[in-house]
Amino acid sequence: MILNIVNHLRDIFKQFRSEEEQISLSRKAFFQMVGYVGSCMVISLLVQKEMI
Repeated sequence: MILNIVNHLRDIFKQFRSEEEQISLSRKAFFQMVGYVGSCMVISLLVQKEMI
């Protein structure tokens, strides 16, 4: 149900952007996610080292 809503919203926004804009936004979002996950991992490792 929620996945369908998200896909529908994605299709709506996709209609208003060119293919190049869509690719650029997708790459930007991907690298932001990778940065976020990476920073969470680094913080986790630092906290674990402090607890040992």
